Amino acid sequence: QIIISYVKEPATERLVLEQGEIDVALFLPDDAVEEVDGTAGIVVTDVPSFNLYYLVLPTREGPTADKKVRQALSYGFDYDTWVNDIMRGKAQQAQGPIPSNFVGFNPDTPKYSFDPDKARALLAEAGYPDGGFTIPYTYETGYFWKRPLGELFQSNMADLGITVDIQELSPTAWADLLSNPETANHAFGLVWWPTLNTPYDYMFSLFATEAQGTAGYNWGYFSNADLDGLLAAGTIEPDEAKRMEIYGKAQDLLVDEAPAL
Repeated sequence: QIIISYVKEPATERLVLEQGEIDVALFLPDDAVEEVDGTAGIVVTDVPSFNLYYLVLPTREGPTADKKVRQALSYGFDYDTWVNDIMRGKAQQAQGPIPSNFVGFNPDTPKYSFDPDKARALLAEAGYPDGGFTIPYTYETGYFWKRPLGELFQSNMADLGITVDIQELSPTAWADLLSNPETANHAFGLVWWPTLNTPYDYMFSLFATEAQGTAGYNWGYFSNADLDGLLAAGTIEPDEAKRMEIYGKAQDLLVDEAPAL
C-alpha cells in the first residue's frame, strides 16, 4: 500500500520526515534539504533530473506578442543569480526547451545570456525604448521557487523600465486563470518533466498550437505554424537520426521565438 500525503508547509513536511512519519519527501526547499543531509536515518538523493523550469511569457497580445520584446526579456534576466543564489547551485541554465541530459537534446541550440544593454537595444527596436509597460506574473501556492522567480524577474525588468506585478493564487484558481484564453495574459513559472521518452513531450505539451487552453499547458498561447509543422513531421519520421534533426530544428526555433525563459 502506498499513502500519498499533501503537506503544504515545508516546515511541517520537514518535521514529519525527521520524526519518521513519512518515508519520502518531495519538493522541500533547498536550504531544508541541505540541513537534513547527513542526518541519521535520512538519505538525500542528489542526481540530475529531467525537471525543467520555464518562465512562460504571454504571446497572444500586448508587448510580449512581439518576438523582439520576448528576446529582450530573455537577455534581461539574470540567469547566474537564479542558478547560483536562489537555486543554491542545484540547477543549471537551460539550453533550449528540453533538458541537456534528455534524449534528442540539441547541443548546438543557442541560449541567452544576461545582457541588459542588448535587452534595451531590442526593446528600442520594438518601440519600447524606456520599457513603459506592465507584465502580470502569477504563481500558485505550493511551489517554493515560483515566488523568488517572480521577484528576480520583477527586479531585472525594473532595470529595463518594465513593471512586473506579482500575485499568488490557489492552484485551482491559477490553473483556471491560465487555461482560459480570455484571462490568461499573464507570465508564470512552470515546471515540466517527461511522460514520454521524446523531445516531442516537452515541445508539444508547452508550445504547440493544439496544446493551448485545456488541451495542454501552452498557457502562454504561443502559436507558430513552423513549429507545429516540425513537431508533426517528427512524429511520423521513422529514421531516428532524421527525427532528432527535426526536433533539433524545433529547439532552435523555440529559442529564437522566446515564448519562455
